[in-house]
Amino acid sequence: MSKAVPQNRQPDQFPISRAETRQMFLEAAGLTPAEAALIMRRSVDKLVEKLEATETKFFALDGKVTDEREVIAHAIQLKAAEDLAQLGVDIMGLKQAATRENTTPPQVSIDLSGWTVQTPSKDVTPDDTQG
Repeated sequence: MSKAVPQNRQPDQFPISRAETRQMFLEAAGLTPAEAALIMRRSVDKLVEKLEATETKFFALDGKVTDEREVIAHAIQLKAAEDLAQLGVDIMGLKQAATRENTTPPQVSIDLSGWTVQTPSKDVTPDDTQG
């Protein structure tokens, strides 16, 4: 197991990052970087598929199925979106995903006073006709 500990970290230095933990598991499993990349690609593809997940709901009356409908699987789609977001956080090396609570939108002030166009005013009377 000491082989799997990253070079820059002693075995007694914990906690370790998710990336380091993942690397330790990959090394322990004997996966090459190419094999690990293939597994990651397939995992991401599966999560992307789940973003459009649906499920069949069955409706019964007196113990008999009377209707079935294909509906959006909101829980599955939400979990896939959360997993993809967390994967993005891990890949980019961020410490925490952005949430409504920890993110403030930037405040922007734009001065457009120099962008106005002055047009000569035209006196218009009710009997003027425009052609």
